[in-house]
Amino acid sequence: MSLSDEWIASYLDDSLTDEQAIELREWLHADRGNLRNFALAVARDELLRTAVNSTETLSAATARHQVATTIDGHRNLRRGSYIAGWIIALGVLVCVGWFVMPRRTSTAIPTFVGSNRRVTLRDSAGIVNELQPGDRFTIGNVRVEGDGGRARFVYADGSEFILAGASEVALESVQQQGLVLRHGALRATVSPQPRHQPWVVRTSTAEAAVLGTSFAINASDTETLLQVSSGSVSFRRLSDDQTVTVSESQQARVSRRARNSLHLVAVVPVQTHWKATTNQQQYDWLGDWESNILNATPRSVFLKDTGVEETHFHAGARNSFPGLVTLEEGSVIRIRYRIERPLNLGLFISTHAPSWDFTGNFQAYVEERNTPPDGDGWRIATMPIGVFKPMARTAIPFKPGCIIATIYATTFNDDVGLEIAELEVVPQRK
Repeated sequence: MSLSDEWIASYLDDSLTDEQAIELREWLHADRGNLRNFALAVARDELLRTAVNSTETLSAATARHQVATTIDGHRNLRRGSYIAGWIIALGVLVCVGWFVMPRRTSTAIPTFVGSNRRVTLRDSAGIVNELQPGDRFTIGNVRVEGDGGRARFVYADGSEFILAGASEVALESVQQQGLVLRHGALRATVSPQPRHQPWVVRTSTAEAAVLGTSFAINASDTETLLQVSSGSVSFRRLSDDQTVTVSESQQARVSRRARNSLHLVAVVPVQTHWKATTNQQQYDWLGDWESNILNATPRSVFLKDTGVEETHFHAGARNSFPGLVTLEEGSVIRIRYRIERPLNLGLFISTHAPSWDFTGNFQAYVEERNTPPDGDGWRIATMPIGVFKPMARTAIPFKPGCIIATIYATTFNDDVGLEIAELEVVPQRK
């Protein structure tokens, strides 16, 4: 038996040591084929256990039948034993058949590989548990905590998806080949599927049916954006059943209300200039808009290093994919804000590459002594991207060309009525 077989066997027997768990995690990350083999082994084990339990029930029923036939004589006993033998043999054949031929319902259940952030599963009873590498994502809602997070899941057929931080997906039935994206973003690579059983991602406004391709999808309560990297995806607007085929390097956007015909556009680089305004409905706003002012609201923040949840007060925006704005070497972040009492302000950004690989979380501080208020209490700060420092947990240096996915101002756990009148990212003026 190879080491990988021993690790998988120990995992299935719930006897995996801490050292083996680390080795198994590294082995899973090393090769996509390892992920497939692991997911397939878990799926087969579950089916085998089900089949064995069924066989035991048949055996018990057969034993009772044998006792009854003894009363009628030796001939009936021989006949009962003969029948019992065939019943047991049939049970074994069913067991073996299920072992070597996993059902579609099993391959539709993803296995959690790992994440750089906390990942939780809320089951149908409302119980929330933290997922560990190797856990299977059964019926319930999975959420990735925190900005900049990436959680990876794999299927037995080699398909996989990556879920962004602050996103949530649901598996509503083991019969379903695909997911429900409650909100946020995911990127998937789907192995070839049977034409009559596509892999499906549903959102509140659209449905994407996939037979085998790579794509990314971002969903809010009112809008869904689909970008296709390879292959093609059938994209349907739920409000009127209008459908388009989105092919490689194309994108389509669906809103809750059906107004115009769906149309395709080429995928273009994310802009280098961005400004927060109330008409940007595709963003997940951190805070509440009121008369063109973005007011900070409380957010529950899980500090993974300490395992403690705190309430922080944030005002800003999030768009996990494709992102808000592309950063250049001389990009500048400008903010006009007001607070009820003097306090240093935190500015936070989370970034990824155009490929969607995570490229770091960064933070800078606006010192209140350097931003004197005007007569109405408004303060202005201009922060070059060079003053933002990588946070300790990431330690990834800034790279020009990365994309801001999340940007917000925060007063941390102090509620001082933070208001933002302007928040923008602009290239360096020449």
